[in-house]
Amino acid sequence: MKYTDWPEDAAQAPDAPAVVCLFGGDPFSGRLRPMAGRTVNQHVIELRELRTIGEVRPCSLVFVHADAELQWPQLRAALAQQPLLTVSDFPGFSESGGMIEFTRMENCIGVKLDTGAVTAAQLQVQERLLKLANAVRGGGAR
Repeated sequence: MKYTDWPEDAAQAPDAPAVVCLFGGDPFSGRLRPMAGRTVNQHVIELRELRTIGEVRPCSLVFVHADAELQWPQLRAALAQQPLLTVSDFPGFSESGGMIEFTRMENCIGVKLDTGAVTAAQLQVQERLLKLANAVRGGGAR
């Protein structure tokens, strides 16, 4: 989220939280809990676990658990052109319309990024994130 810019018309009120949503469960076994209450881009981070697609509305970022891979096409359709960042670690996520896919490469974490999906959601990723990515698809991001 730190390296992502949302459109001005979607910018949150200064006192609104940055909502990080976990769809399909928490693959991090609670390791993200310490992040709650910290700030990113001057917004306090709030964590939520989602049970249904209808709950994504207040989210700034949605992490799609690998267990929810079969629901991804339906979730992707519901999120179409909404200014929120989608992230997952299931193989093929970035090739199927997801924005950021974490991969495992030997003992390292890799990043695949689909800038076309980012642009379609009216978001922009900063150059710093593009440099971290192992693979970049699409176009139009700065």
